[in-house]
Amino acid sequence: MSAAVVACVLIAVQPAASSAVAETTDAEVASAVARECARSIGRGQILSVDSSSLDSGGSTVIVDGQTFAVGPAGWQHSGADALASAVFDSGGWLWAAYDVDYPAIADRLVEQAIASPDPGDDATHTQLLDTGWAESAMSRRLGTVVCAYDKTSDVRLLPIMTSLVAGLSGPRYYGPPYRQVHNHGLFANLAIFDAGLVVSEATWVDFAVGRIEAEAPLVFGDCGMMGEQASGYQVLNYQLWQEASSAIEGHGSGTTALLSQAAVAIGALAAPDGHIEPIGDGFGSFDASAFPYLGSLWCPTESGQLRASGWAAAQMITSYGASHHIVRFGPAPTMHGHDDRGSMTWWVDVSGVQTQVLSDRGVFDKSDRLRLEQESAAGNHSVLEIGRMALDRVVSATRHVYANDSYSYTLVSGTERKRTRSITFWSGSPVVSVVDKIQPPNSSRRFYIQHWQLASGWVPSGTNSATKGPLTLTITCLVNGVRHPLVAKSASENMGFRQGVPAWDMQCRAQAQAPMRISTTLRLTG
Repeated sequence: MSAAVVACVLIAVQPAASSAVAETTDAEVASAVARECARSIGRGQILSVDSSSLDSGGSTVIVDGQTFAVGPAGWQHSGADALASAVFDSGGWLWAAYDVDYPAIADRLVEQAIASPDPGDDATHTQLLDTGWAESAMSRRLGTVVCAYDKTSDVRLLPIMTSLVAGLSGPRYYGPPYRQVHNHGLFANLAIFDAGLVVSEATWVDFAVGRIEAEAPLVFGDCGMMGEQASGYQVLNYQLWQEASSAIEGHGSGTTALLSQAAVAIGALAAPDGHIEPIGDGFGSFDASAFPYLGSLWCPTESGQLRASGWAAAQMITSYGASHHIVRFGPAPTMHGHDDRGSMTWWVDVSGVQTQVLSDRGVFDKSDRLRLEQESAAGNHSVLEIGRMALDRVVSATRHVYANDSYSYTLVSGTERKRTRSITFWSGSPVVSVVDKIQPPNSSRRFYIQHWQLASGWVPSGTNSATKGPLTLTITCLVNGVRHPLVAKSASENMGFRQGVPAWDMQCRAQAQAPMRISTTLRLTG
């Protein structure tokens, strides 16, 4: 990198006349460095990385079993897995590869910038992924560069920061006006904000604060849910926005007000054991014990932002013990959502025995595209599947809470192919009743599958029952008044990243040409 380029960029990053930098304290800069170093190192720990060849002068790094070339002729890659590529491009693995040899880390970051320059906003998505200039990789790499600059004061890193900030400021940015609000946008803004603090660049600080404050009101709907359609991302977004609100305090008007309702939603999603299972994309359950239960969650389609709707949850204190459920419905799948409209989860405490009865399967590994498609599909959720699809767009959702604390939901979807799903969680006994009514648009014969995704540990014990320890679950399915036996199909419940365990999908199957009514009762005894 030429001295002229370095000198030019140094001029660009001199402190500007702005209160944003004038009021910056040493403590704020230290916090910015700590945030970016933690994110960078954390990114490098997502997957298994073997950089041992670098110790002997080698020019390859193995990330998750895939080999990437470094050196003057390396750093670009083609056809590699997206997750492995993002970890490699972020540079987070450099901390483990070089330990505290920070000048060596800086050398590699400069080498990367020269060997794989930004192809620009007009490049294809594939080109951006192959060169390390897609938005996610840029945000993470900016954190690595900020951390390395703090440890080395190497001026060669300054133009790299400038290029990354520029790339995250235009149409590649994952947020308004180019896309809907998303957690990747906040990652980018925090990285730009922190970089601005570290190098005293007021324009970066002000720019990031402006975007953060403009997007804050768009993150969570009126009922407190965000629009990314996954329970884990509710927790992630809450934590990120809490961090952002604290970080920019004193540099803007603040964003703390939006967080209180989001916290209430997290408390409602949590089962009595303090965890939220991964509905939609997510790995394993999420600890929500710090969020007290303050009331049920109800986000019908007419509530707030359309994309933040379609959630219901409640904890029930019953005569037999605690019970908790989540019902998913609402708009078409987007972002991290699955085809799970009409699905539910069910957790109970019967005579002191805690158990999850119906679960959501979560995600095994987002880089496994085929498996991700299967896990996102209707057949992997507790829904009525017709032609491989769950409910159409829900046009009406109502909730009724009875005096005895039972909860009933009615979901109406479609117009031409109208379907109604009624779900009742009874408080008098551990029973769930579900009635599906289908009005076909014509007389064509159709195949229907009512799925019941049993949580791990349940084992089928007959044509309509399953057991787990001392508990027995009996599923009675009536198709137009006629009792149908269930079919047990093996499945997998993902307890964490690449941690699938055996589970079962109990299916009530039927074929019909006329209107259909499938009435099912799930009863727990033990």
